[in-house]
Amino acid sequence: MAKRTPLWQARYLNVQPTDTASLFKDIPPNPPWTANMLIQFTGDGVGPVPHTVDGLEDGADLDAFDGTHNQLAAIWPGLAAAHEVGAAAAATS
Repeated sequence: MAKRTPLWQARYLNVQPTDTASLFKDIPPNPPWTANMLIQFTGDGVGPVPHTVDGLEDGADLDAFDGTHNQLAAIWPGLAAAHEVGAAAAATS
């Protein structure tokens, strides 16, 4: 069952990742998984910076996806619609 479910792993490093590729290289998946789909790399102010992005509270949980927005939208139902709503809200503020 676990191998059929994508892994969303939370792990905080003591080093600053230079980019998403290095983050996925430095944080291997836990067996029996062979790949991480998402990595939560900071939360509640713990882990490497940034601890927030514009529009979120300080200390927000931040995650990385090793792929494109379209790839993530294809495997995460509702993501594209949520992105459109968020973009429309940002444009009016």
